[in-house]
Amino acid sequence: MRQKKYTKALGLDYVKIDACINHCVLYWKENKDLDKCPKCHASRWKEKINPQCDSDINIDDEGNAKMGKVPRLVLRYFPLIPRLQGMFMSSNLAEYMRWLKEKRPDDGKMRHPADL
Repeated sequence: MRQKKYTKALGLDYVKIDACINHCVLYWKENKDLDKCPKCHASRWKEKINPQCDSDINIDDEGNAKMGKVPRLVLRYFPLIPRLQGMFMSSNLAEYMRWLKEKRPDDGKMRHPADL
């Protein structure tokens, strides 16, 4: 998949987290070792392509084939702190992000939703 290639080029790395196909839970932290959803009991993994084969072939983001179980649903989590750090690295964008705190006029007129 080329998705990771483009997000890396933009400086946006992400973490892949398996999720229940019915959107019940994330297989993360205390649930990371489960094979079935604790709420709806749906399987975490896709069914095997070849029932005689013990494992499936999984293609990772770089296009490399690897053996293992394939999750049915994957959440891509973009951590907030690296995104904010990247935004504040640009002096022009950082100035706009600080505007609410430093330069917003306080004269009782509504110019921005934060003026409520």
